[in-house]
Amino acid sequence: EETDSYRPGVGMRKEVEGRDGTCRIDGCTEPAHHTQLDHRHNYADGGATHPSNLACLCQKHHNMKTDGTLYYLLDPNSGDIIWLFQDGTWCMTEPEGPLAPKQKRWAQTVGQHITTTRTRIREEAQRLKQALDDYHQQQEETQAAGTEATEAAAQSGENADTTDDIPF
Repeated sequence: EETDSYRPGVGMRKEVEGRDGTCRIDGCTEPAHHTQLDHRHNYADGGATHPSNLACLCQKHHNMKTDGTLYYLLDPNSGDIIWLFQDGTWCMTEPEGPLAPKQKRWAQTVGQHITTTRTRIREEAQRLKQALDDYHQQQEETQAAGTEATEAAAQSGENADTTDDIPF
């Protein structure tokens, strides 16, 4: 929830750190827990202290944002950031932390994971059993056809062993 104060609570800070993972500028690898939370819309100008308005920035990049050499647009739903640089270039970054919207695996409970894994393994075992049964049936049909051909040749008086010399 949004707070009335400038500083976010511990829970909100951990949520933003978990979403971002690192400093959000492209290529910066400073871990989120070593960064500062920046209000995208300044608190003094009415910006909310809420995860949708906060981003993790290391000291260097926070200073660049404060100086005006770096500007960004934060998507409040996805957490994606479009970075606008003073020279007119731009780049886009996505949050890479375990709580990022695109990293949804964390939202699965242990029970759901176990159930999903068991279902997948059971289905795979059933497919393998069916493939093995089909193989054995095919082998039996091949043997039966070979036995019938041998018996038919024996009844017609033909030699089952038809290994003739090669005429050269």
